[in-house]
Amino acid sequence: MEVVLLLVILAAIGFYLITQRKKGSVKEPLKQMKTMGSPELAQPKPVSGARIAVPPARREAEDDWLAARWAMAQKPASERPDIFPDWYFDPVTERQLERLEQDSIPIPAGINKGKASDLIGLRQPISYKDEPVLKLFKRSTRGVSESQGRHIAALLLSDPANKAAWDAKPPETMQREFFRWFNISMPKTLTMDQATARIEEEKKRLGEEELDYWYSFESVVNDLDDPEIRQDYEVKKAPLSVIREAVVALKNEGVSSDDIGSDLDRVVERMTDLRPDLMRTL
Repeated sequence: MEVVLLLVILAAIGFYLITQRKKGSVKEPLKQMKTMGSPELAQPKPVSGARIAVPPARREAEDDWLAARWAMAQKPASERPDIFPDWYFDPVTERQLERLEQDSIPIPAGINKGKASDLIGLRQPISYKDEPVLKLFKRSTRGVSESQGRHIAALLLSDPANKAAWDAKPPETMQREFFRWFNISMPKTLTMDQATARIEEEKKRLGEEELDYWYSFESVVNDLDDPEIRQDYEVKKAPLSVIREAVVALKNEGVSSDDIGSDLDRVVERMTDLRPDLMRTL
């Protein structure tokens, strides 16, 4: 009797689930149960600003590298290599101090703008501006941080022969993009060095608001060039044209340049609206 009753109850539950599935009412609970049972699907998103775990050996190597770089910076101007821009020796900014605190990075005594930039940049991938320099001169970019890449690139370009070879190259991708963004005609024979000078001239002519949108666009491109950030947002590497289209669309909707530069979620959402195939599939 108990067996019969149990079979009747199981049959009733099965019938209920089938009818509800047709209505779609159990789709989400089943999806949630699947997610809860899968470590990969249930992984939380990384928290922005959380302290990044660095192996002790790597941290020691970074500390040694910083000590050598800062010792070089402290030499008299006539003795140190010409790789430190004037702003490097300016006072540290409030924004930098906030970022260091947010990332749980200890603040050393005598910190200035350049040292703060070095500390922050150690946790960032090599810049898209410096990576081509290292590649041109056959230097490895594997595991190179933003700060280290900036240092190596500056040292390489401090050699006049290297500088001449670098300047003779065609314009870089983002230099060409600058001309496209502002609808400025770019001569086909323009070299990278000439493009740099021309861009500086154009920046003096352009308005502050126009440039702010360009800088936000540059920031988004740099962020999305980082594989780890793309992984966090579960998107594939997007063509530059798609990023541009997404940023321009937000600009035309009245979104401020600050919001575009600081709210990558919004940009990624617009990109995937334009190109759903950019979303990674599990």
